[in-house]
Amino acid sequence: MIAVLPFFLSVVFAGSVFAKDADVGKLKTPEIVWKDPKGKILENIPERKSKNGFGGWIILTDDLNWEKEWNTHSGYMPKLRQVTEMKRGKITELLITFSNPKADSNSNSTIKTDVVIVKPDGKVDIIQTNNHCFSGKAPKNRGIAMCESAVTFITDDTDPLGTWKFEVLLKDVVGGTILDLSTSFKIK
Repeated sequence: MIAVLPFFLSVVFAGSVFAKDADVGKLKTPEIVWKDPKGKILENIPERKSKNGFGGWIILTDDLNWEKEWNTHSGYMPKLRQVTEMKRGKITELLITFSNPKADSNSNSTIKTDVVIVKPDGKVDIIQTNNHCFSGKAPKNRGIAMCESAVTFITDDTDPLGTWKFEVLLKDVVGGTILDLSTSFKIK
């Protein structure tokens, strides 16, 4: 069985990996796109997308010290290790990041999530809907923020071997944009 344990934090990474349309030349891209630290445009992939100026990225990591890396000084690009395989009895955390949500007339943003965990046989293991992710003043200058809760997964000897899928709907409530993100790892 996979245990889902909330991990609460409130952090904002002041660096930015977004670019304006003017930065991307004549490429057919969304209004805002993800870029790597060297400025290369990153295409939308299942775990990282942008739409209508709103961006989201989910990361499965087995680095339980990720918070220290994330909270490193302003302007530093955190390096978070992504998990693709793990053994039973190990721990991984699903981190949900976002950038550039729309704000209301008081300059506040609201982000909600739905999280679904699918077992290797295709059956749904866990569904969490309309979870609080963030509310308040969003990071300025297209900074990246992390949801105020991460999800910790602890596998045990009864969990089926194979590929587990994690689906996240990241919802910019004020802007009305929803990003359908997904990632997976294999228990072997």
